[in-house]
Amino acid sequence: MAKNCLAKKFQRLLNLRSSSGIAVRMLLVTLLAFSVGCGDSGPPRYAISGTVTLDDDPIESGQIIIVPTDMGYDADVAVVVNGKFTAEATAGSKKVTVTATRVPAGMDPMKTTYREEYIPTPYQSERTTDLVMVVSEDGPNEFELELVSERARRPARNPVDTTYFPGIIDEGK
Repeated sequence: MAKNCLAKKFQRLLNLRSSSGIAVRMLLVTLLAFSVGCGDSGPPRYAISGTVTLDDDPIESGQIIIVPTDMGYDADVAVVVNGKFTAEATAGSKKVTVTATRVPAGMDPMKTTYREEYIPTPYQSERTTDLVMVVSEDGPNEFELELVSERARRPARNPVDTTYFPGIIDEGK
């Protein structure tokens, strides 16, 4: 008879209409999901850290995506705060992309939600980035990602520079 009483109480607790019944069902589903597990935890991961600068200034806020060059594993993501990041990644060679946004100059951040991507385009794609890190099993895995703005990458085009304007100086004589 005591078993029958407990069974009725449990059945009432699982009643879909009651808030406690919904909570108990969610708890049971959560426990079931965690008890199943995900199988193999994958390859070992190693702590990585470092800095990200653009023209020697720390990136205030952004993210880096760490893409394995062997395509055997998923990419890892690290958040950049005040020019620093920490994350975990599998060992091996990685390509690194960087993204960061900010409120454009002259706009009041309290009056707009608009943000511009200010990291130069080549660093935003794994196809065009030249940023590489090699994560070692032995460590330490500390990296300095030094980005250069597009203005700094382009050589100055001076009309008297014969590299860009061949024959101008010779023809003017």
